[in-house]
Amino acid sequence: METGQSKNNSCCNLRKLSEQLYDFMRDNHYSEGTIKLHKSAIAGLQNYMEANNCDLYTSEIGDNYIKYRGAHFSGGSYQSNVVRTIYCLDCILTGDEISKQKVSPLPVPEHFQPILDSFLSNAKESGNSIRTVERKEYYARRFFNNLLDLGCNSI
Repeated sequence: METGQSKNNSCCNLRKLSEQLYDFMRDNHYSEGTIKLHKSAIAGLQNYMEANNCDLYTSEIGDNYIKYRGAHFSGGSYQSNVVRTIYCLDCILTGDEISKQKVSPLPVPEHFQPILDSFLSNAKESGNSIRTVERKEYYARRFFNNLLDLGCNSI
């Protein structure tokens, strides 16, 4: 790949860059579902680039796309995936190593927090293991963010 090493001036054809990302993911045993999520994010990025007459991907374009999505679409799990995809593309672009994703909890809107707290409290009181409670929290947070993505602000 003929790209520079500086984040500020590196550029590459998005198709070539995304194929390198997919190869990396397959080589590192990412699930097909995860790869599909990244393909979806890259398709959105491609549309954004075409609408803005951008031929080559740069880190700046990736940053601008994240800002654009944040300003025009609700947040949630899809936005988190877009950020992760841009991070991975930038790592490949600059030759940096893609680090394992640290699973940080998705934020929960304040109005959903009491529901989450009650759900987790009930899980603990019912004798669920710490690991089970953690997994339930992870999926509940994704659920609440998916509700927001669908425009549902209350349950």
